[in-house]
Amino acid sequence: MDENINLNKDLHFKGQYKNEHVITFFRRHWITLLPEIIMVVLFIFVVIFLVIMFGPIVYNPTFKPFFLVAIVIGVPLATYFMHIVFLEFIKHFMQMVIITNYRIVEVKKTIFIKDNEDTLFLENIQDVKKQQNGLWKNIFGFGELVIVMSSSDLKTISFVPNPNYHFRLISRIKQEFNQQHRMEPQQNRVDFSKNIRENDVL
Repeated sequence: MDENINLNKDLHFKGQYKNEHVITFFRRHWITLLPEIIMVVLFIFVVIFLVIMFGPIVYNPTFKPFFLVAIVIGVPLATYFMHIVFLEFIKHFMQMVIITNYRIVEVKKTIFIKDNEDTLFLENIQDVKKQQNGLWKNIFGFGELVIVMSSSDLKTISFVPNPNYHFRLISRIKQEFNQQHRMEPQQNRVDFSKNIRENDVL
């Protein structure tokens, strides 16, 4: 076996097979971060407004106790707010969908709590459908990919950026996989119907 193929194991993501190649990956559309972006903008405007309105009275001894109380209460609240927003941004970049020559891997991960992966093998995919209904989805360019499995189960991937491109890409990879699978001898085919151990050579 080619040594370069062996280098692919766990190269781009944990669990990558030795002869598995990452074709592309994507994260959820940036519009999922719109609530956090709006909250940050509003937070900045509120801080600026408070500084402009109450800045001149900070040096007034009469209002100094109230100012200190506002600082003691406001700083922890602002820190907690920015921490929550920061975690949402980090989660956005940690969660992704990886498309390889064998499968589609949906990584659902957060910093502290969640670390899940959902795998759809190409040989079990019966059909792929693109849905992009609604004004906002067509203006901002995002939609859903509905994947029909051979067991008639449906898997929906939401907030897909440029869904038309990824729909065509998955359809082409699926077609190429089927053609290659038909040309391979039966004894050389990889059986994805059973669990594959981490040290198995693929």
